[in-house]
Amino acid sequence: MSSNQDSCFAIMPFKGEFNQYYIEIIKPTVESMNFQCIRADEIYNPNVVMKDVFEKIEKSKFLIADVTGKNPNVNYELGIAHALNKPVIIISQSIEDVPFDYKHLRICLYRTDKVNWVRDLELELKKFISSIILNPQESIIHTFKSDLVKEHLATTYFLHETYLGFDYIMTQENVYEVLNDKTTILNRKYTILPSSNMSHLLQAFRVDKDGNFKITELKDPTTHRSLNHIIHTQNEKELVFFILRESLEPPGKHFMIEMTLEIDNYFCNIFDKGKDFIGGMPIGRSKGKYISITETINLPNTNQFKNAHIKIKNHPNFKFLEQVINNTPQNNKLTISHQFVEGNGIPFTSSIGYDIYI
Repeated sequence: MSSNQDSCFAIMPFKGEFNQYYIEIIKPTVESMNFQCIRADEIYNPNVVMKDVFEKIEKSKFLIADVTGKNPNVNYELGIAHALNKPVIIISQSIEDVPFDYKHLRICLYRTDKVNWVRDLELELKKFISSIILNPQESIIHTFKSDLVKEHLATTYFLHETYLGFDYIMTQENVYEVLNDKTTILNRKYTILPSSNMSHLLQAFRVDKDGNFKITELKDPTTHRSLNHIIHTQNEKELVFFILRESLEPPGKHFMIEMTLEIDNYFCNIFDKGKDFIGGMPIGRSKGKYISITETINLPNTNQFKNAHIKIKNHPNFKFLEQVINNTPQNNKLTISHQFVEGNGIPFTSSIGYDIYI
């Protein structure tokens, strides 16, 4: 049972009842079929990175994935498994939680409100495992190529409206260097303390006029290592991408991200119309417990902007603890800070917003 080729890797949320299901049902059932069963949290150590999870997936004989609740990390690891052409037993408490690109596969559904559901799930798992032993090809999506992991990640996030769908405590610092009527340099820093397993971050930027987006730097400032990213959408007016971190941070451990972008026409309206609306951090179905954002806009040091000032547009889905505006005429530097809580889980595209006037 110690061979990687005789092992099963379990993909599922690490919380509450799922821990019990794994310990009391899934793991014993798999081991009764003479396979070793392991879950990602069992290989965690202070230095764990995504490559450890990738290695376990790659070397496993098959996987069991519980997609109940549409957990983004579960779906991400499921996408890796299918990209590697690994047989996967997908289980769920609801067919609605199964990603659409897997619904044509055999799904093991279980209902915890049914009598004898534990026994029924054990029997079904044994049937699925026996089937994989006899014909592993039935549980593989052969058309799923490794380069489509990118699309899978983006699809699962967007379908499930989970952009930053975690409880978290976060600080964010944005510094905009408005160089001229076309080019703006954005430097953004995040510090995030998740209460759920979290590794990726969605970013979205939109402009009114056609222009270019250029990601010049993505890094983890604690290690000074560059971070990878996956672009979901990029055209003349929109850039949507995921920042990918190798570490699967456990709950309660903060991580940091720094990024620099060069954006065309981000503040174009302030030059054309004397007014520009800037939306805050894009979030979807957020339940943020505490978020603090500080934004600094450095406008060109000319007479045109000597009277520039900001007016806040509050978002109805947030309760703000404090908002401070500093309309500083010197050097045409504007700052604004927000501290807010209690995102109510309603999907929306911008957490905050404000108008800049000249």
